[in-house]
Amino acid sequence: GAQAATRFAFLTAIVGLTRTLSGAISGFAVADMGYAAWFALTFLLALPALAIVPVVTRPTAATG
Repeated sequence: GAQAATRFAFLTAIVGLTRTLSGAISGFAVADMGYAAWFALTFLLALPALAIVPVVTRPTAATG
């Protein structure tokens, strides 16, 4: 409703912040863990988000 733009801006800022922080950490983590282990870790960390995609994107009933 009335605060949709504010919520969108806030969530967009959070996503940008997490992307920036993870990018800054990635170089150090790869140097410490090795690329294969870092890839496996980030893959496993992404699984919960991928698991909810079907719930979030389920089709809604057509109106009209």
